Amino acid sequence: MTDPPMWPPRIWLRAGLFAAVLAAALYITVAAWPVVVPFILGAIVGWIVLPAVNWIDRSLPPPLHRHGVARLIAILSVYAVVIGLVAAFFAFFVPRVVAEGVALLSQGPGLFQSIQQSLAGLIQWYQENVPAPIRDYIARQVPSTPQGWLELVQTSLVRAVTARLNIQWAIVLAYISVPFWLIYLLYDTGRLRRAWWSIFPETWLPDVANLGRIVNEVAGDYLRGQLLVAASVGLLIGGAYYLVGVDFPIVLGILAAVGDLIPTFGPIIAAVPAVVVAIFERPILALWVVLITIGVHEFENVFIGPRVVGASVRIRPAAIIILLLVAGYLWGLLGLLLVVPIAAVLRDVFRYVFLRTHRVAPSEALRRVHRSWRGEGLWGERSQRWSQS
Repeated sequence: MTDPPMWPPRIWLRAGLFAAVLAAALYITVAAWPVVVPFILGAIVGWIVLPAVNWIDRSLPPPLHRHGVARLIAILSVYAVVIGLVAAFFAFFVPRVVAEGVALLSQGPGLFQSIQQSLAGLIQWYQENVPAPIRDYIARQVPSTPQGWLELVQTSLVRAVTARLNIQWAIVLAYISVPFWLIYLLYDTGRLRRAWWSIFPETWLPDVANLGRIVNEVAGDYLRGQLLVAASVGLLIGGAYYLVGVDFPIVLGILAAVGDLIPTFGPIIAAVPAVVVAIFERPILALWVVLITIGVHEFENVFIGPRVVGASVRIRPAAIIILLLVAGYLWGLLGLLLVVPIAAVLRDVFRYVFLRTHRVAPSEALRRVHRSWRGEGLWGERSQRWSQS
């Protein structure tokens, strides 16, 4: 029995350099995370608009390609479309939102009084029903009067606003420079891709391309699915608020959509302003708000979410629930946001590598991974026959 062939020294050197660069990039990302975040967001936006840029680039006449301006024209065209859509949004939709927001803020004193009355009733129920030893322990941790609660909320808000205002100029400059940086990134996409592929030996290129395709497809489906679910929830809740007569349905619907992007706690936080507005208007509306919020999110959890997000990442709803619970317990909010796409990517990468270790050709391994997305087994009829036995 002969020993397996060893990598030549040049491959080991290339692998070591690649690992060193990757470790340095990871260290810099963690150390300068607030400054890196804008560029990560910009890269995500660039990844979303890249197909449109490529399509326009291919559609332009050959003379523009020979002079090297076709790519720039394509990028600026996409920028113009995006700016136009944003301008139209601000021109036709934002005025209504601003009007509702101003009206909501104008009711601030009344809302403040309503909150105080609600807290007073809640504290009275708490004092009558919660055992004394538990109340004594909690009293040492949190305020015991409505005024104390309001002071705590006010102090927390002031601290939060102060922390936000105390932003380093480097972070501000990072956000300002992202649109210009994104132009260079989109312009040099082809060169960056060729530079990335040049790192690996030629025999690895089919596998690298296939793994990149798997990651791109899974992450893209998840992003589109999450945005679709959040938009659906915002439309349903905003429309339901409008039908039952809750004030400011557009603003509250937008808050519901944004809150739905934050797993577990986001919908609860987004529902608080709606409940407060409903209590101030008519107490019976608060019950409708609670019922609408629960109903829409149950509809999302049972029908929309598992079918849109679950289908996009090809993970069954039961597995998604377990993943979210475990990740939330171990890693908190960040784990809730990232565990589903990470699990889907790792699953499909494992499937591909597993097939390649069984001497399946790269193209056939990718085809079988794609086939598994449709619910078919990696090994075709044999796996299905065993699953039915």
